Amino acid sequence: MKMPWAAFGLAVVTLLPVPAAAGLKLCNRTSYILDVATGVERAGTVVTAGWIRLIPGFCKTVLDGDLATQTTFVYARSARAYDGPRRAWGGSAWLCARSSDFRSTAARGNPNCQGAHPLPFFRIDPHGQPNWTQTFGQTPSLGTARAAQAAGLARLLSSAGLNGAHPAHALAAFRARMHIASTAPISAVFDALESAALNRAAPNGYGVCNDTSARAFVALADHEQGQWHTRGWWQVGPGRCIQALTAKLAGPVYLLAEGPKGRRLVTGRARFCITDITFDVEGQGSCSARGLKAAGFEATNLRHRPGYTAHVSEHGLVPEPH
Repeated sequence: MKMPWAAFGLAVVTLLPVPAAAGLKLCNRTSYILDVATGVERAGTVVTAGWIRLIPGFCKTVLDGDLATQTTFVYARSARAYDGPRRAWGGSAWLCARSSDFRSTAARGNPNCQGAHPLPFFRIDPHGQPNWTQTFGQTPSLGTARAAQAAGLARLLSSAGLNGAHPAHALAAFRARMHIASTAPISAVFDALESAALNRAAPNGYGVCNDTSARAFVALADHEQGQWHTRGWWQVGPGRCIQALTAKLAGPVYLLAEGPKGRRLVTGRARFCITDITFDVEGQGSCSARGLKAAGFEATNLRHRPGYTAHVSEHGLVPEPH
């Protein structure tokens, strides 16, 4: 089988199918957190969707269904948290995608992505099997899940400027500073380190990452030209990030985040006006008199930075290292 294209010396490794329900499983044996998009072609129409977050050393089933009865494509890229250019794993099938979470339908071979942009996906060859496991690797090979996790943590420590003299010592100090228990899952450490790395290299504006397992809905309040503005709702998929504000931050920003059925994930004492649908409200007070609802927002400590990325967890905002 022809090896799919892999940028920057990284590789896609194909594993033999394993007994399981029909579908596509992806495994990450690289030192990067990966963002993955998939494509499925049936009857000349291709449906692409993304992005799925895949932590080093982990596997995830990303598509259900009999792979022998459909044509399946995958594209992956390294997350935004790392120093240097983003890495990519792709091929020669140009399919439609968007930078943020998306689902797109287009005719096969149609270059018109209608607001999206083409990316070079590679085709999965399941060799006639209903299920398949595809592993992303790099050169030199990391081999095992444990090795990929260790390399992934070391790379994030470096990108966050926390690597120090020895990765193990730096990681222990980081866990202690962030009050991450020794019994916490390794995914919690990756989440906190990614947040630290994103904040170190945050572009101008305000980003929000959803570290929960369900879709989150986000509203922001910021101060512009002597006036408060409250906006919402941005939808942020599980394990995904959005850049809500793109201009340089010049004042305080307050955050409200809700999970499914209105469950509050991030809230606080500052009261701003909201609605149940998409809104853009000027001013802070007199919510009920204006036919609006008041809700509590939490202040985020920007430390006079022009850019900031907040991470939302099941237990509120993920604290950042001091």
